[in-house]
Amino acid sequence: MIRTDDEVEAWDYGSAPIFGGNVRGLKKYGSFNGNTDASGNTVVTHGLGGAPRNVSVSPPGGRCVYLITAKTATTLTVRWFTDESFATPVVSGPVAYDWVARS
Repeated sequence: MIRTDDEVEAWDYGSAPIFGGNVRGLKKYGSFNGNTDASGNTVVTHGLGGAPRNVSVSPPGGRCVYLITAKTATTLTVRWFTDESFATPVVSGPVAYDWVARS
């Protein structure tokens, strides 16, 4: 089902959206502004109704180091680090970013 607040970018012609196949090309997006948890993670509820195939994160300004560590049917998890070594997470620290999740 496509709701009116869903955005369709493109169709995967191998699916059959009208007859119950998999709809691809849905896009949800938003912004996060808050603190990481004790492991350096932020969790966003994306609302796609299935695990996204692609997730993009765009921190505003500056250089940021992060990994997308989980994509589930309801949420995506982003872990933030202090530098490119990926050794030290940003623990309970402030982060802000825009995100896009695509089915």
